[in-house]
Amino acid sequence: MNARQPFSTINQHDIKIDSTVIIEGDVVIGEGVEIEPFSIIKGNVVIGNNTYISSSVRMVAIEGKIHIGNNCKVSSGTTIHQNVTIGDNTFIGHNTIIRPMTKIGNHVSIGSLNQIEGHCSIGDYTRTHSNVHISMKSKIGEHCFIAPGFVPTNTPYPLGERCDDFVAGVTVESHVKIGANVTTAPGVIIRKNSLIGFGSVVTEEIPANSVAFGNPCKVKRRVDEIKYPNGEKVYSLMDIDSKIGGSGQRDSDTMFKYQGAVIDFHVHCGKFPQWDLGLSLSEAKQLCEEENIKKMIVLSDLQSSDLEPEKTQQLLIEASQSESLLPFHWVNIHPSATRKDIIRQINYIEKNKHYIKGLKYHPSISQVSCDDKRIQELWEYANQEKYIVLIHSGRNEISHGKYLDTVARCNRDAVWVLAHLGGGVFDRIMECIYYYDNKSLPDNLYFDTSQTTHPVLLKRLVEHFGDQNVLFGSDVPFLDYKLVKYCVLASGLRESSLERIFYKNARSLLIGKKLILS
Repeated sequence: MNARQPFSTINQHDIKIDSTVIIEGDVVIGEGVEIEPFSIIKGNVVIGNNTYISSSVRMVAIEGKIHIGNNCKVSSGTTIHQNVTIGDNTFIGHNTIIRPMTKIGNHVSIGSLNQIEGHCSIGDYTRTHSNVHISMKSKIGEHCFIAPGFVPTNTPYPLGERCDDFVAGVTVESHVKIGANVTTAPGVIIRKNSLIGFGSVVTEEIPANSVAFGNPCKVKRRVDEIKYPNGEKVYSLMDIDSKIGGSGQRDSDTMFKYQGAVIDFHVHCGKFPQWDLGLSLSEAKQLCEEENIKKMIVLSDLQSSDLEPEKTQQLLIEASQSESLLPFHWVNIHPSATRKDIIRQINYIEKNKHYIKGLKYHPSISQVSCDDKRIQELWEYANQEKYIVLIHSGRNEISHGKYLDTVARCNRDAVWVLAHLGGGVFDRIMECIYYYDNKSLPDNLYFDTSQTTHPVLLKRLVEHFGDQNVLFGSDVPFLDYKLVKYCVLASGLRESSLERIFYKNARSLLIGKKLILS
């Protein structure tokens, strides 16, 4: 619902509300909302579209107002008091308490067992871990990370009649990372782009770009002096802003040099309850419109592909009917799989080949390496059909990018895309680069940029292999689209390379596979 209506009309527009839920007063509920058992919603409460309210959530605004944005999740046991505003795409963990006069931004993640004491603000894209206590009148900026056990105090005075008049919470500016079990004195300011070490007691202002720790917390060095064990400089988001002329805000397109067309080669559609994430096909289409994405590879979620094939089939059909979406089927092979199981997978793909435009495989989840002899028949089928196959890579040894080498060389008619730049994390990506540098890269093997949050890794890969075998992939909803695009731009590559990575390489590949028209 987009306007106030009587409660009797609340079950329209795909709204799902359990019969045990209590709703009273001037409650406005958007389309696609789901409310689980034993929740209580009373008073002047607005719940945005496609928001999920878990069980035993309490939201009461008898005198004030509560506003929950679109595409949010409020986990079980949470209590939200009146005069609270929560932006779009925000997650609230289990058993959290949010007291009055609090504003929480967009794309925020509040961990379980948090307590936000009121008269507080939390900026966009900030994440608080579990067991965080944010005292009254605290301000947390954008793009911050706060580890468990953070406790900012807010008054230095003993109990008295005017004690509350002099409450002064902490101010944490943007791009700050705070370690576990940090305590701050009342009114302390932590300036932007700083790192506070675990267990610190912060008693005075911390300057911008500082690394500080201890009891009392003291500045030890600057952020730009920190390096990884291999000698590479640690890039922060603030570093990236200064390199590309940004302002520290990820919502503004002015921070991007590249404004051309995009093909996103790595997006997950479906619900992922174990991570409290999800992306619908309509949301994927909306992202395409907003970000000038001409084509988007959408992957079916693993649970549906493995346990509920009829849901996967419906997703494939609906996605294939969209001009902007190309559906890939997620193949799951169990460690105990027999040849009969492999044939069953092949038969399913064959049956739905009109809708399936490519395949996805995740060795770490399946616990079967991509070069395992048991699944070679599947890869031979993929080669025969000239499919594009997206292969996960990561820190887990079974997902090492080197295992795709033999598969790609033996199946030349298929195209193999190694996700996450061949490793997802710094050391694994570098291992993969060195491996293929010594072996020579197969011409039918590509890398996608998903999970790439260290710009120098992309630059290093292009230096070794050129830009012709790199595809842009965002890994939405597991990473924010703009963050991944942001990091690709921060690599310092030439405009011509960026155009190839964002669009031209994928376009040529899809034309060659007849998945799009020239």
